[in-house]
Amino acid sequence: MNNENESEGRNEEVSSEKSGEKDDTEGNESNKDVDWSPSFEKIIDIRSQLLNPMLDNIASNEKYLEMALSGYQLMEQNNEIIRKTLIDPFQPMIEHVSSLRIPDPLERMEDLLSDGLNEILRDVDYLLKSQVDNFWCLDMDVVDAIKDEIVSINDLAGYVDRNLEEYVETIANDPIYELHSSTIQESYKAYRAGYYKISIFPLLSACEHVIASWFDGNINKNEINIKVKPKSRLYTRMKQELPNVEGQEEEATFLKGVSSIFANNLMRMFFKLFVSTSERLSKQLNRHSILHGFHDYDSITREQALQLFQLLKSTLIIKDIDFDQISEETQ
Repeated sequence: MNNENESEGRNEEVSSEKSGEKDDTEGNESNKDVDWSPSFEKIIDIRSQLLNPMLDNIASNEKYLEMALSGYQLMEQNNEIIRKTLIDPFQPMIEHVSSLRIPDPLERMEDLLSDGLNEILRDVDYLLKSQVDNFWCLDMDVVDAIKDEIVSINDLAGYVDRNLEEYVETIANDPIYELHSSTIQESYKAYRAGYYKISIFPLLSACEHVIASWFDGNINKNEINIKVKPKSRLYTRMKQELPNVEGQEEEATFLKGVSSIFANNLMRMFFKLFVSTSERLSKQLNRHSILHGFHDYDSITREQALQLFQLLKSTLIIKDIDFDQISEETQ
């Protein structure tokens, strides 16, 4: 019985193999009917599908370009018509009007402001000059205080005394007074203690040195070098450079700037303070008589000490303007 089963199994395998061979044969016969090579007509068709839209776009753009060119030409024609009808007939009038000088409103306003400022500066210079006669050399801060009615001219001594601590701090810490910082502070202590005679000596020395350094060019807008010894005969040399400054009317120089007004006034004060003394004892502030020992020292007052403190503060203006500029303006 086993032999019969084995025989049946072999017969089924042989039958399956023959069936498989038949299927393969049928598959091969169906593949022979398909042509995989692309036809020339298909290539043409694909090319047309890709290129035709591009060609259509190019043609459309050409139409737009033609329309734009026509519009530009029409605009040029219109411009020519406008020029001939509206511009050319009025060209002589346009040229005539262009040749006329019409005042600039801003320029006129600037002139008015300049005139107003000049008037103010003339008043300031008159105030400065009148107070030099009383040995007060005012600076911008004091002038502002007078203009704002914070202080009256008759109370200048009181104003300086009330602000003296601030004055001394400003002066003693300024680079142009580096050599004299300690002596200025001790002068302040002597003043507060009531020793007015002692307080004025260091103040005169400090003032002389910084003005001499300015005159020699060692103090200017770009440099401060107070450790160079100034040349001698300061008053004589400065008088040669500024022969007219004492009685000078500032009409010719005030337009050159605010700083020059105060610097010129400082020179007025210098010549008043450093002038040579007479044969008699002087009671006025004078550098020569006080430092050379021929002075009525009992006449020195609290106000005179305050005037020298004010002078040192006013001298700070020399950092903002060179002496050469003052010399040129006063010629």
